[in-house]
Amino acid sequence: MPTLLNKISYLAALSLTQVSCGGALQRAGESQTASTVSTSETCTFLGDKYESKALLPAGSHKGECADTTQARSVIQVTEASALDKDIIRVANVGHNGSFWLAEFPNNGVEDVIFQMERFPAPVPAAHTQIRLKFKKESPVRLTDQLDPTKQIFLHEFALSTEAIGQKGWKYDLIKGMKDEYLTAYRITSMADKYKWMVLTLKHSVEQWPLDLTEDEKQLILPAYVRRATEKGMLSTYHTLWRNCTNELFKVFDSTLRYGGLRAIPVIFTKINETYPVIVHGALNSRGLIRYRDLPPVYPADRPLDKTTQMPSREEIKLPNLEHEKNLVLDESIQR
Repeated sequence: MPTLLNKISYLAALSLTQVSCGGALQRAGESQTASTVSTSETCTFLGDKYESKALLPAGSHKGECADTTQARSVIQVTEASALDKDIIRVANVGHNGSFWLAEFPNNGVEDVIFQMERFPAPVPAAHTQIRLKFKKESPVRLTDQLDPTKQIFLHEFALSTEAIGQKGWKYDLIKGMKDEYLTAYRITSMADKYKWMVLTLKHSVEQWPLDLTEDEKQLILPAYVRRATEKGMLSTYHTLWRNCTNELFKVFDSTLRYGGLRAIPVIFTKINETYPVIVHGALNSRGLIRYRDLPPVYPADRPLDKTTQMPSREEIKLPNLEHEKNLVLDESIQR
C-alpha cells in the first residue's frame, strides 16, 4: 500500500494539475523498464553511434519508440581510446539541432547556477535545471556525432532531467503518473536553452548561484553524468517520484556533504524537492543558497535593546535569464 506521504503527494498533484515539470501510480523508487530495439519500421533513427533506441514499456503507446531525435540521455564515453584523466567525454550533448560528443575539462567549472523556469498554468508551474559556466580558459570542445569534421567550443550548458514520449507526444501531468514517458538525463547548450525558454516560449527564468566551494563545483557534472549513464533511457518518468527537480537533488545528495546539522532540515523539506515552484526551501535547507552580509542598520528611533535591528544578510540572486541577451549570440568558436 502507498505510504501516507505518497497519498498526500498524489492528491496534491491531482489538485495542482501542472505544478510539476515536465505510471498506474507507482510508489517512490519503482519504475517500468524500457527495452531497446535495433531497427523498426515505426521508428525514426538518426544513425549516429550513441543513439538511444528505446521502446516505451507501458502506457497507451506501449511498444512504440521513444522519439530521441531531439532529446536523449547523455552517455559517458569510456572506451580505451577515449580515456583521458584531464577530461570527461560525454555523448549526446545537444546544440543547434544536433548531438555532439563533448570533452568537458576536469576542474573547468567556474560557477553552478540553479534555474527555475516559470510558465503559464492554472496554478503556479515551473521547470528546474542546473546551469554550468566553464572558465574562459577551459572551453568545452564538441564534435558532431554525425559529421566528426564539425567541431565547436562552448562555455555554458544546462543539465536537465525531462520526460520523453513517442513521436509527436505532448507532456501531460496526469499521464506522467501512468508510465506514459521515459526519463531523459539531458545536457544542452545554454544558447539552445535560452532560445527555447526565453525567445520561443517567452518564459521567465529565475537564477540562484549556488554556494559551493571550488572543489564542490567540479563534482556536479561527473555525478550527473554517472547517473545519466547508469539510468540511460530505461526508466519511466513520474510526475512526483522521478521528475526534473528531485532527480537533480539526487545528484546533489550523492556527492555533496552538508554536515550533521543539515540532516533534519533536509528531511523536512522533501516536498520542496518534488514541486519546482517551491524548490527554494530544498536549496536553502542544504545551505546551497548564497547570502551576503549586511552592515548593522537600525531605525533612527530604535529602542535601547536593539530589538528592531534590520536583517544582517540578504540572499544573492542573479538577474533573470531573459536579461542575458548575450546568449542570443552564437557563442561557439569554430576551429
